[in-house]
Amino acid sequence: SVAWNHILATSRADTVRLRHVRADAAIHDFLLARCGIADRPQKAPALDMRNYRDEKSYDARYTKEQRRRRKRIRASLEKRGDVEFQISSQPQSLCDSVGTAVKHKQEWLDERGLYSGPLSKGGLDRFLSRLARRCGETLHVVSSRILVDGEAISHQIGLRYFGRQLCYLTSHDRQFTDLSPARLHMDFAQRAAIGVKTDVFDLMVPGDPYKKAWSNEEVEVCDFYSATSVKGKAFARVYLSALRPMARRFYFAAPPRVRSKLLSLM
Repeated sequence: SVAWNHILATSRADTVRLRHVRADAAIHDFLLARCGIADRPQKAPALDMRNYRDEKSYDARYTKEQRRRRKRIRASLEKRGDVEFQISSQPQSLCDSVGTAVKHKQEWLDERGLYSGPLSKGGLDRFLSRLARRCGETLHVVSSRILVDGEAISHQIGLRYFGRQLCYLTSHDRQFTDLSPARLHMDFAQRAAIGVKTDVFDLMVPGDPYKKAWSNEEVEVCDFYSATSVKGKAFARVYLSALRPMARRFYFAAPPRVRSKLLSLM
């Protein structure tokens, strides 16, 4: 309470906004009692892995069709060359691949007219590389990739912390999009997580429909705000609670070419 009041009193901001606060966060109930919620809450899907302590029990959660789909994807990729899955929490290994992972993600977003603040502002690859070098015993940056004929075509970058693995960034070479390498990659990554006694494999927001196949629970995630002035209250009521949610719904419903045009005007 003292820290929160200090932020409101000294920030000089008309509105203080905290994005993506999870319902299982220590501060969630505190903010819920004191702040407004901007837009509709989102969901962060996750796979509770405590019932899957070996690959046999993990594989049992798939339907026959899901198993066939994974086999088809792998068979299609193997027509292009040998398929290899590599995973590492070593800093140098991550530094070697994170730049390509971010590049592939940005190309995928551009193709669909989508915007990502962390990617568009640059420096994410440098930040992740520095973080990997400075991690201690409890926090680890984990990178994995699928190689076909020696070339990396799919990437996943995550954070491992006290038994929870956060799937932070996934990307793939657009030349392989039709072969769905990301599906096979998620299967590989979750199986690898079993080997290091992961309790929860967290897919994070947004709660996109495709994530349901890889999860068995979800956590509500909210954007909280608190206005500290009359101007801030007007901003929160007009923009955060009304205009921004409306604009986001239009943006995601629009065709890629329309989204690309809107982004070019920004």
